Amino acid sequence: MSENDPHTLEFDFCRDALLRYLRVKWYLSWVCGLAVMGMMIGLGTVSSRIEAGDFKSFQEACLGLATGVVQGLAGSFFLSTALYSLFSHWLAARTAEGLRVVVEGPFFRIIQKGRFRMDRKLHFRSIIDYTTIEGPLMRRFGVMALHMTTTGGGNQPGLQVVGIRDCPVVRDKLAEIDAIRENG
Repeated sequence: MSENDPHTLEFDFCRDALLRYLRVKWYLSWVCGLAVMGMMIGLGTVSSRIEAGDFKSFQEACLGLATGVVQGLAGSFFLSTALYSLFSHWLAARTAEGLRVVVEGPFFRIIQKGRFRMDRKLHFRSIIDYTTIEGPLMRRFGVMALHMTTTGGGNQPGLQVVGIRDCPVVRDKLAEIDAIRENG
């Protein structure tokens, strides 16, 4: 480590943008996950009527199927809104508030407080590369993710931290610290 290289360095987060991003992402996860189930239930209720011969024409059967799908989607929408409100809304706030990324000597430490607490400490020599990611939903809320590929990751393709302020600058700073450590 050189004199310019800090021994302990903590990076800042865009907590408000991260909170909005997590809430929308998790809400969409609930809605999309339950929409498929709702459509299947809606189709199932109408298919029994089709087998019984309740419909007089093909158009009436198609309209019945469409009505069943719409009713299933509406039911899944209300159920997903209720489940999101019960479980994910407050969890997004705790997750966004409790996330920290710290460089401690030769280690890169990620601390996440929330329902599931995580305190992960990676040695810099186990990190292969640093990548910034900005998907469409992230771009909408003005956040980026720092993705790190690690050696011996097992079944995990990498580690990702969403919401770091000035993510490309942080990526370059981490790569610089890593290069300084590798070169002595």
